[in-house]
Amino acid sequence: MTFDKLFALRKLNKIEEYLKELQELLEFPDKEILADFTKIHTGERLFQLIVENMTDINQHFIKELDLKLTEDF
Repeated sequence: MTFDKLFALRKLNKIEEYLKELQELLEFPDKEILADFTKIHTGERLFQLIVENMTDINQHFIKELDLKLTEDF
């Protein structure tokens, strides 16, 4: 397997997009976010998408470098 630089760059671009969306959300006052379940769930989902994309990149590196996978995170 060869490292797919384009794959990693696409994932990093998605992470950047999600971070920009999260920054916009975090411009609201804390009390306003905590009082609005839609804002809370939106923030949670954006964090989840960021983590998923980072995990995809990490798994790609692990496979490329032929490293052992851990049994837990």
